[in-house]
Amino acid sequence: MGKNEKKLAKIDSNKVRAALLEKHMTREDLAKHLGIHKVTLDRKLCGARNWQLDEVLTMVKLFDKPLEFFLE
Repeated sequence: MGKNEKKLAKIDSNKVRAALLEKHMTREDLAKHLGIHKVTLDRKLCGARNWQLDEVLTMVKLFDKPLEFFLE
């Protein structure tokens, strides 16, 4: 883990998916906004990879939701 990467509590993948639907975005769109590959995003959504703080903060801004919305 790099010095600027921080692990977060569990993210509710269903809420990420709901936010995507609400904004009419695809997983590919979100992956581009996060600067990651779609496969990496899919692994995060299924719980196989951890979310990074900067990724979650990007989603907070992108979806205009409070941080708590995404937490399990």
